[in-house]
Amino acid sequence: MYEVMYLKINEKVISLFSFLKNNATRVMKKNKHYLFIYFQPTEEKLVNFSFKGITLTTKEQYSENDLLSKGWGLARDNDIATVGAELLNILSDIEKEYLTQSRRGNAIAINGKVKEWLSYGLNDRRDISDFVKLFFINGYDFDDLIQFYSTLAKDMRLNAYFLELTKRFYKEVEFV
Repeated sequence: MYEVMYLKINEKVISLFSFLKNNATRVMKKNKHYLFIYFQPTEEKLVNFSFKGITLTTKEQYSENDLLSKGWGLARDNDIATVGAELLNILSDIEKEYLTQSRRGNAIAINGKVKEWLSYGLNDRRDISDFVKLFFINGYDFDDLIQFYSTLAKDMRLNAYFLELTKRFYKEVEFV
């Protein structure tokens, strides 16, 4: 099942996203903000963030009536498209910067998603993505991350994706 991505961009920074004109998707407008609506690929998982005039929120389903009732107007009447690779890469970079600036040294509570991982392990790319980002933002170092991952990973075919993510977030990681 696809989740819906709401990408809200302020008019002041919209020029940085000029390539979106060629990426036909549904767009709403409210005051000085544009809301681009995309389907998030099932194999990718971005955290919700707000960073320098750009806000990304994911929801399980799309409700145009809800947006209209909140004052959004239709700016581009297209079908909702799946987010393209170029935009996904840019959003991943923004997400990384947001997580880096939000990083803190907190212990992780054993509830919700973490409790599920302890019970059932890490089983897919979304679990891996959530896992790496949660440990990164809470200040855990690479060695701790590896120890936890090796205990919780259920599908060794996910190791390459795990290494790709850790390489993106942990600067000291260098794989040969």
